[in-house]
Amino acid sequence: MKLEISNRISLVNIASDFKIPYNKMKVGVLTFHFAHNYGAMLQAYALTEFLNLHGFDAEIIDYRLHYIYRNHERYNILGYYKWLHETNTAFISILKTLKSYHRHRNKSLQWYRFEDFLNLRLKKSSRIYNVQEIRGYDYIICGSDQIWNPQLTGGSNNPYWGNGIDLQIPMISYAASSGGSNVDIPIEQLKDKLKRFSAISVREKNLCDWLNGLGIKSKCSIDPVFLLSSKEWQKLGGCGQDKTNRYLLIYAFQEDLTIYKIADKIARQLNLKIVRLCYKKRTDLSGVCDSCFQNDSCGPQDFIKYFADASFICTTSFHGVAFSILFNKQFYSISPKKYSERVLAILNKFGLSRRAINGVEDVNLKEQIDCVNINKLISDEVQLSFDYLKSCLQ
Repeated sequence: MKLEISNRISLVNIASDFKIPYNKMKVGVLTFHFAHNYGAMLQAYALTEFLNLHGFDAEIIDYRLHYIYRNHERYNILGYYKWLHETNTAFISILKTLKSYHRHRNKSLQWYRFEDFLNLRLKKSSRIYNVQEIRGYDYIICGSDQIWNPQLTGGSNNPYWGNGIDLQIPMISYAASSGGSNVDIPIEQLKDKLKRFSAISVREKNLCDWLNGLGIKSKCSIDPVFLLSSKEWQKLGGCGQDKTNRYLLIYAFQEDLTIYKIADKIARQLNLKIVRLCYKKRTDLSGVCDSCFQNDSCGPQDFIKYFADASFICTTSFHGVAFSILFNKQFYSISPKKYSERVLAILNKFGLSRRAINGVEDVNLKEQIDCVNINKLISDEVQLSFDYLKSCLQ
């Protein structure tokens, strides 16, 4: 059965293939859905939406790992007791609580837009505070995003590895990432943890090859954002290519001034305005990128619209590259200082390694991306990922 991105398979056929009533298979997705990060929320939305479009009763398991969520949650006095439980030191707990209060006492418009998306757009379970409360699912999918990066999750003793979850519930991973080409925990410990999964797929080919080299059978799957078509994303973002407002979009993490110099050169040549999507405005762009408009109030749906309507994109972000590819944009990727392997991996997957540049001298606007070939590759990758999910969830 061939999956066409523009023409979704009927739910009746899906149900027949799985040999069960399609509305009976309940799937829980365990991922970083709560982080106020565009890529994190949108990949969670995409995987859940894709599963529901194709005949499953899927929802995000609303478990929020405190190690990550403490940077996003609304301040309350319970934060002190959480810190005290972690540090076992009252003085340090007080300091951390005061720091959290200072950071979050004035919530920004962007914070509320992320919360609106989290609460109004993501299909999720009731709030889960203890992993033992996770029950009632036929399958649990762990992924995507960097759920297997111990540096981001505070170690490997968490539910993303199956810790504490009812052993009667089958678990698989989908497009899980470690942020690099291996997993930074002892190999024997890793092998023991992955025995919990009936099937494993990861996002980066290097990680997949490394796991297979250890004797851990795994497949490489596309990031969930590609599972939805560009039209489906545009519908979510309320997009419609605005020809009157032409701009170059910058979306970057861990960036020095190089990306702004590159963007400024391209914008001058193409006669474009410059827009920067950010979490915090910079004050050091004078003389480097004077025409840059910085928007620090966007929510996930605004993010989609900015990418869909951009004339050119410069990014250091994995999901910045992903949405540039998905929306058939001309773009450049400037390697980030950290976790650059995952960005290079997605560029290589689509034959776009030449879109990774290091400086202004590498800009060549005569070299264009072949979007027809890109769309064929996306379709093939989505089919492979769908086949993987179909083979696991039955």
